[in-house]
Amino acid sequence: MGKSLNVLGAVVSLLEKGNCWYRVAGGFAVDGYAGCLTRSHDEIDALILEEDFEKIVEIFKKNGGGSFSIYPFKVEFNIEGVHVDLARFQRDGENYWLVTTPEHKWPANLLERKEVVLERINFWVPSIDFVLSTRLLDRRAKSRRDKSLLLQLGADA
Repeated sequence: MGKSLNVLGAVVSLLEKGNCWYRVAGGFAVDGYAGCLTRSHDEIDALILEEDFEKIVEIFKKNGGGSFSIYPFKVEFNIEGVHVDLARFQRDGENYWLVTTPEHKWPANLLERKEVVLERINFWVPSIDFVLSTRLLDRRAKSRRDKSLLLQLGADA
C-alpha cells in the first residue's frame, strides 16, 4: 500500500503547488472518509477542471509525471507503476459535468471540497454522496466493498 500512498501524496502536492482545483475520488476518497486505509490501491482517481487541464499536464510532465495518455475526458499518468486517472470536469455556478457528457450534471454542492487526512496526507475529496454515486456504477468487487463502507459511514442510498 505504501507506493500508491506515496504517489497520492506526490499528486496532491503537484496539484496544490499549481493552485489547481481537484478532488480525489475512487478508493482513496472512500479511505479518506473512513480515516484509514481499507484496502490496497493500484490506481488514483481524481477530478480536475478543464480550465486547469493544460497547466496540469505541464506540471506533471516537468515533475516526473511518468508516461501519460490524453483522452477526450481524462488524462492518465503512470507514476512509479501506479495508474493516475484525472477526469476532466467543467462547471458553471450550479453544476459540474464530465467534459464528454454535459447532459449528466452533478449539483455543485456534491463536489464541495472536504478535507480528509490519510496517513498524514491531507487532501480534498467530494461529498460522500458523490463518491457513492460513482461507486454505484462500478460492478467490481472492490467497489461493492466501497459502497457498503460508504453506506455505513452515512452516505445517502
